[in-house]
Amino acid sequence: MNTSTSQRRQSVLLAGTVGVLIASVSCSQPPSNGAAPTAPSPLSAGATSTAVQPGPAYDATGRWFGEYARWKNGPVVGEGYVNLVQDADGHITGTGDPPEEDCHTYAFTRVGDGAPTIRYRVDISPSGEQCQGHLKGLAELDIDANVIEAHLTGAAEDGSRLNVSLTLTKQ
Repeated sequence: MNTSTSQRRQSVLLAGTVGVLIASVSCSQPPSNGAAPTAPSPLSAGATSTAVQPGPAYDATGRWFGEYARWKNGPVVGEGYVNLVQDADGHITGTGDPPEEDCHTYAFTRVGDGAPTIRYRVDISPSGEQCQGHLKGLAELDIDANVIEAHLTGAAEDGSRLNVSLTLTKQ
C-alpha cells in the first residue's frame, strides 16, 4: 500500500471516529435531571482571559496526526490527519484532512502563554448540514515535543457523558 493510500485510510478512520464518537451528541437530550453536561477539568485551566499576551515563539500551522482514545489511557478508537492554522494571537483552527471526509471544525482558543506548555480550550463542532456532534474540553500543547493532548467531553444519545482523549502530533 502506498503512503497516500495509507494516509487517506487514516484520515477516513479519524473522520469516522469523530462521527461515531460525537454523532449522537448533537441530537442528545439533556440528562433527566435537566442539568446540562459540563466539561471535566483534568488539566489546569491556567489563565481564563481570551486576551492572552504573546507567548513563546511557536507556530502550530501544519499537518497533525491524531489519535482518539477512550478516556484515561483507553484503547485507540480512531486516527487520521488534521490541518491546523495558528493566527497571530496564538489561537488555532483546522479541519480534517481531507475536509470532505471530516465535516468538523477544530478550534483551539489559547488561554495560557506558558512554555514549554500552552493551554487551550477546545471546541470540535459540525461544519455542514450532514455533520453532527460536538465535543469540548481542554488541551495542552507541548511546544518542545510538538504534541497536543486534549481531553474532550460531550453527551451520548442516552444523556450519559462521552469522554475521549485526542493526541495530535505535528508531522
